[in-house]
Amino acid sequence: MKRIAILLSSLLLLLTGCGGNAADGSYEQITQEKAKEMMDTEEVIILDVRE
Repeated sequence: MKRIAILLSSLLLLLTGCGGNAADGSYEQITQEKAKEMMDTEEVIILDVRE
């Protein structure tokens, strides 16, 4: 019985971790002009992941 509870809990955590809201972790491509405007007027984080 204890093993089944652990297995079901693990499965539930796995499924909820793989799911997600479209707003969470999503990105939006913007133009250079829009990026410059955002950097000048807002507090933003720029992350460059190019190799």
